[in-house]
Amino acid sequence: MKIAILSNVIKSNPTEAARAFLEVVKDECEIFIANELKGIIPAKEYYTDDELFKKADVAVVFGGDGTTLSAARRAAPFNVPVLSINTGHLGFLATVSAQDAKKAAEALLKDNLTLSERTMLSVSVKKENGEAFNAYSLNDAVISRSSGKLCKLNVFYNGSFAQECRSDGVIVSTPTGSTAYSLSCGGPLVMPGLDLFIISPICPHFLGSRPMIVPSDETIEIKLTGDCTEALLSTDGISNYTISPKDTVTISKAPYKAKLLTLKEQNFFNLVRQKLTLM
Repeated sequence: MKIAILSNVIKSNPTEAARAFLEVVKDECEIFIANELKGIIPAKEYYTDDELFKKADVAVVFGGDGTTLSAARRAAPFNVPVLSINTGHLGFLATVSAQDAKKAAEALLKDNLTLSERTMLSVSVKKENGEAFNAYSLNDAVISRSSGKLCKLNVFYNGSFAQECRSDGVIVSTPTGSTAYSLSCGGPLVMPGLDLFIISPICPHFLGSRPMIVPSDETIEIKLTGDCTEALLSTDGISNYTISPKDTVTISKAPYKAKLLTLKEQNFFNLVRQKLTLM
């Protein structure tokens, strides 16, 4: 087995958990260490993202949920599953605790982990001047106001008008992202293996704006309307991109899925109970 080792060394210290994991797998697997771990985990050679994912059968990530999101997006085009060891905080995605790093390594060698395939979003914007924005996200795409003014947005599904949102913005979420920003805005908790999108207005200003669940087979389009002259688009909490009334934000299902590995005894309901109690 070929294993890529990645981490976010800025926000967490992966050393102890990584050493415990590597102690179990080092004699039975071929290990490839990411560039960011140079000086932290000894290795003869270090690798870039593309090199890692082209070589690896599985990527093991040490960090929190943000690190896991990033790694899962990058690994998805290479069809590489991600096992995340939580050296961060909450751990909705990085579900294996740092204390269970050795246990996870043993389960990986025995092929005794659970694989979960997660729908991702493909998000695009095309402007009149030819400029384009394209991104993939595992959690969500968020359009939010860029000033003190209210956002007025029209939401279309499969070409049909779905609703007008007079709000602070709107979130289009995957089931994986249902436990993130969407949840804070009154969106439902959704089991991560389902194939759907959640459309959640942010602080709506009239009763007609409510969360919607739609199949992921068709395209969602969102346009600014009224006197809303500008808004910001972000994907998985990054890439703030300014949009205007002449722009259309198009959201559809990404051509590939993120693959996440976790210990078999963990399940969505237990995770929700544990993590929401901690929040």
